[in-house]
Amino acid sequence: MSTLDVQRVTGVIELDTPFLVTLNSTFNTANSANVVAVSAFNKANSVNVVAAGALPNTSGISFAGSLNFPTGNVGIGTTNPITKFNVLGSASGGITTLTDNTSIVINMTSNNNFSITLGGSNTFINPSEMNPGQSGVIWITQDATGSRAPSWGSYWKFSSNTAPTLTTSANSVDAIVYVVRTSTSITTQAILSVG
Repeated sequence: MSTLDVQRVTGVIELDTPFLVTLNSTFNTANSANVVAVSAFNKANSVNVVAAGALPNTSGISFAGSLNFPTGNVGIGTTNPITKFNVLGSASGGITTLTDNTSIVINMTSNNNFSITLGGSNTFINPSEMNPGQSGVIWITQDATGSRAPSWGSYWKFSSNTAPTLTTSANSVDAIVYVVRTSTSITTQAILSVG
């Protein structure tokens, strides 16, 4: 990978090959840098931006890939973040609707929160792409027939090693709250009749 050391640039830098771009001045509204990749950002053809100074007053930036900060804190709604990631104000995540199949597959990289309406005999198999510390909720809704009783893969760890009996009435909703403890263990608690 080539390296481009930027001291002072006015305008836009366009890169059509992988580059490591080091910006020695501070990002701000008066002295900004726009990095545009002609082809897609991906592992094979990526652009890494390293700022030697701070990134204050930053807005209107979107990333389709990863944004990495090796050191320091990141703040949203604050100019003085006190932890690695400090948000002042509300934050929310989406809810991914799972497909009702005999084997219910959850890819943990797709979201933290999930929902599903059960329509038959189902098994929540062991999820893929689990990261220790990830947490969220799975809302489970009975269909109009009800009495759906799913089973669970070995990674799902309920209190006393006993899976809960879900609410079986038609259209009822239960919540499964989880925290991924290890790559093969999900600490799980059921909250029944929440909807």
